[in-house]
Amino acid sequence: MAPDGEAASGRPPAPLVTVVVATFNSRLTLACALASVQRQTCADFEVWVVGDACTDASEAAVTALADPRFAWTNLTRNSGSQAGPNNEGLRRARGRYVAYLGHDDLWFPWHLATLVDALARDGAGFAHGIGALLGPDGQVAATGPPRRGASYRGHFVPPTNWLIERTLLDRVGPWQAHDDLGRPVDVDVLDRLAAAGTRIACVDRLTTIKFPSAWWRAYAPDAPRPQVGMAETLARDPDGLCLHLLTAIAAEHARATFPTWAPPPALLWQDAAQRAKAALGATLRHFESAPVLGALLRRRYQRGRLRARARRGLDPR
Repeated sequence: MAPDGEAASGRPPAPLVTVVVATFNSRLTLACALASVQRQTCADFEVWVVGDACTDASEAAVTALADPRFAWTNLTRNSGSQAGPNNEGLRRARGRYVAYLGHDDLWFPWHLATLVDALARDGAGFAHGIGALLGPDGQVAATGPPRRGASYRGHFVPPTNWLIERTLLDRVGPWQAHDDLGRPVDVDVLDRLAAAGTRIACVDRLTTIKFPSAWWRAYAPDAPRPQVGMAETLARDPDGLCLHLLTAIAAEHARATFPTWAPPPALLWQDAAQRAKAALGATLRHFESAPVLGALLRRRYQRGRLRARARRGLDPR
């Protein structure tokens, strides 16, 4: 039943999920991403597509859907990262849960339903599934939970995989501007959620396909758009595509785990190196707030971020 205020105003009742899609001048991939939302088995959602001062036909990709659940707004000034559009989408959100979708990513039809069920079943405030990361020349990887027993602090789970209680996002605060941080804006949000003691549920099911923009030079005029063909396959046979990607991920994992059929001691060294890297990252995060070292770490991160923007065809600022 709709709250009295909504009933009196004639507005439709609040949806279960608000989907926020931050976008910048990528209408072809945006159309593919939004089509994957339309095919969700959980249909109780609204979508806010927020342009980061787009100048292309992105708005037309939204209106072409002719679906009242999808709305468009465009920032008047480019913010330079997903933080600005995500904050605007969150400001407009009416759903109990908030999901994010990258404009060049895709959802399997069961993505929202799977994560909504996980939150209800586990009493969690944040849920995510397994994501496939696809790159040029058959490059494939997966993203999921941290190592068994490890914290989500500093861990990378793309926002495309997230479903979060709206009240949690209100509690930890807005997305931070990228030029104020020493780490990616999405890692910062997840770190703050984990630090607040959020109960996180991971579903052992492949629910998303991500095309990391840094791998694809996503904003360059001549950049490839693999999402178009992948979206057609996803619409035609999602179960078959899921099986295909899981097989590719397993094969890649096997090659990475046993690159030359090394004896067990080599695997132990690999594990020790990964643990040492994680420990170093935790130590650096601890000193982020220190005046001198924190400034050096932020400067180092910003240099890397600017180089990455240049590789992706974006203005290096």
